[in-house]
Amino acid sequence: MEFNSRIESESLILGAIYQDLTLVTESNLKAEDFGNSRTSFYYRLAEELVKNIKSLDELSVSSWINANGLRDLYEEYGGFDSIRNLQKLGNVKNFSSYVDDLKKHIIVENLKEKRNFDINEPIIYKGQKLNLTEALPVMNSYEFHNLIQLMFNDLEVEICDKNLVFEELYFSEKELKDKINGVKTDISGFDIVLKWEEDGDLRYLQNFKLLNEVLGGLQRKNGLHLLGASSGVGKTTMALNIALGLVNTSNENVLIISNEVQSAYYKNLLISIVCQNIFKCYTLTRKKISRNEFSSQTEIDTFLVANEFIKENFGGKLRFLSVATFNKDNICAIMKREKLRNNVGYFILDTFKFEGGKDRNIATELVETSRAIDMTATEYDIGILMPIQLLVSSDKKGFLTSAELSNSKQIKEVCNSVLLMRRVRPFELVNNKENEKFFLKPYIWKKASNGYIKKWLTIIDPNNNEADKSKRFNKDVVDMSKQHILLRIDKNRNGESDGLILYEIDGMSGLLKEKGYCDHCYMGNFFE
Repeated sequence: MEFNSRIESESLILGAIYQDLTLVTESNLKAEDFGNSRTSFYYRLAEELVKNIKSLDELSVSSWINANGLRDLYEEYGGFDSIRNLQKLGNVKNFSSYVDDLKKHIIVENLKEKRNFDINEPIIYKGQKLNLTEALPVMNSYEFHNLIQLMFNDLEVEICDKNLVFEELYFSEKELKDKINGVKTDISGFDIVLKWEEDGDLRYLQNFKLLNEVLGGLQRKNGLHLLGASSGVGKTTMALNIALGLVNTSNENVLIISNEVQSAYYKNLLISIVCQNIFKCYTLTRKKISRNEFSSQTEIDTFLVANEFIKENFGGKLRFLSVATFNKDNICAIMKREKLRNNVGYFILDTFKFEGGKDRNIATELVETSRAIDMTATEYDIGILMPIQLLVSSDKKGFLTSAELSNSKQIKEVCNSVLLMRRVRPFELVNNKENEKFFLKPYIWKKASNGYIKKWLTIIDPNNNEADKSKRFNKDVVDMSKQHILLRIDKNRNGESDGLILYEIDGMSGLLKEKGYCDHCYMGNFFE
């Protein structure tokens, strides 16, 4: 089997990269890994171009070169003619093998420099004669490195250690300044779901005040945020509401990646929320919008205005991508590319699924995928919200725990937070002695002269009590005629866990409204 020379490997890598600049984000290399000053320059240039230009053409490259004072060096190395020549080399499909060859060259050169060891010389290892030059073409860099480690346990190979970052345990000057000034560098709030101007005043819906406070915002890096629920409870609806919060509260760019629903589902959901809550057209339900059934010109006009509002306020900031499966390599590549190209700070993976058939270890695959996504998120300063489906049996349980994550419960170890949701039964909002074990006891905290006290929320039933109809729009009431979900915070690295929050879900539009905490939850199974 043929093994390319180092300069050939470097040129082939660059050839593939200049055919598809996004490959530079997948190489796990750095400019210093290139042994030739010319190839090192063009790799470093590719790292900058993928972040700063939209199209790889001579004018765009030349403009960036001039703006950054690199004209002389660029011309010395052949300018755009060199890029054209590189584009004729290599095959994008073989990119990973080119990178692997270069890694093997680095290992070989480190052996020579640090151990004065020449792989062309046969050696005796454990009584056997070995010729490492024969191993190079048939082994990948990982296998070759492991073989070397068996021979030299203390061998230092930089390419295998470059993800290790040693840090002091005191705050740097910049960290101190950020803390004193209250700057949150890796956390974004999401409490304000919608905001708009009305009669010259700024209006907003703050529908995640409690959850945002408990989690301290949605943290990037330091673990995934897992949102678990059984089918039909509202994972996708909750995820979209949180996405709206990230855009409106923290001006974040969010990409929803889904292998379960198409963009039309999200479009219908989002525009119905806007139509009903901003433009007060309560007859435009998401069901009516999804069926293209408009009852009047007013509905059509409102629909068009709402679409312009979404275009103006969410265009370029909240986007959607449909994928067939959640292949970890593809997802990580998409995350890297979108972070560099479009500054996407948060990704929603809806609904987290896995590849593989019946014979594969599902738990292992889910853990590996979660860890790969988490590593990419940490490296690129990305936040991940990952809706995942719970066991069917969880729908019957009053108190949800991470045990409901089936074989995927091992992914909890790479999670920053684990949020578990279930639907609320109407009888859980009935407050009487006979129903005491089921009653959720919803409340909010109110400031008093001696601190904060619990204020119990009023339960109303407008369908069966005429007097309650006038209370439906009061802030501190729970309407039994509405649908509700209960969210339990199973894990929270940034604060308290085990909290219970009650949400009202508007089935007509899909908007979630935070009602309050719950002081009690039935611990057994429901038999309906």
